[in-house]
Amino acid sequence: MTINDKTRLSVVIVNYRADDYLKECTRSIQAQQGAGKTETIIVENGEGDYSDPVFKDAILIRNSGNEGFARANNVGFGRARGDLVLILNPDTVLPENTLERCCRYMEANPKIGVLGCKLLNSDGTLQSSCRNFPGMLTSFVENMGFYRWLGRIGWLRKRYLMVWEHDVVRRVDSVKGAFMLTRRNLIREIGGFDERFFMYCEEVDFCLRAKRAGYEVVFYPEAAITHFGGKSTEIHSLRNLIELHRSYRLYCRKHFGPVKSAVCIFLYFFGVCSRALLHVQGVWSQDERKRRRFRLFYETAKSYFK
Repeated sequence: MTINDKTRLSVVIVNYRADDYLKECTRSIQAQQGAGKTETIIVENGEGDYSDPVFKDAILIRNSGNEGFARANNVGFGRARGDLVLILNPDTVLPENTLERCCRYMEANPKIGVLGCKLLNSDGTLQSSCRNFPGMLTSFVENMGFYRWLGRIGWLRKRYLMVWEHDVVRRVDSVKGAFMLTRRNLIREIGGFDERFFMYCEEVDFCLRAKRAGYEVVFYPEAAITHFGGKSTEIHSLRNLIELHRSYRLYCRKHFGPVKSAVCIFLYFFGVCSRALLHVQGVWSQDERKRRRFRLFYETAKSYFK
């Protein structure tokens, strides 16, 4: 094999009911210049339609059902041939030269194990692109819903690293899973994503394990992509909220000591119970939206006992 035949980058995309976004995402990958030999691996967790010619060169893997984000990505990692592996959400669009810039920077800095870029909303405004590792107080405030107000003015913004200029390369705790560039040898070394996380927290867990293995996690603002899914700041789906809290509990038990873990889990539980009580009028309301909001938090609180 000549050097030109070697795959430089494997792009792994897990798709679940995001077909329209995925087409645009795939087109933006194909339009990249200078990134070298790149393969696109699509892991389908649903019943997506791939008859469109845009997918003709992609490696398609169909799971038998929704296997979750972590496990589906691990399936894609198993097929990856590139030295670099990009975990990419289907609801993203990459401007020209994004991949070349990121790959070149990773190759020039071998200590970097995970690299994230600047994430933008569809209107061009900044999205939370990276964050510190979870702590007790910030996680409690998030779970209570206070972040909408406190996050604008105070210390909570540091949790999402929104208080500094996003034009400077810097080491961070974790980057968002919408765009995570990593190394195939690092995936092998630390074992990919922890498949106990069905969705949520798997990228934070991955970044923490990468740092413990001696690698750096870096925010790289020289590349900026559009992430359509990041504009929503609320989780409306009951299943999604239950999975989020299940992942919180798993993360706490995995990485915190028994006392800190127990305190964090209690705070999460207290927070979701408090929000259920705040919406308890929804039980008697004729407003379907209010009833749905109460059920969202009530059923999530119940899930702690299952």
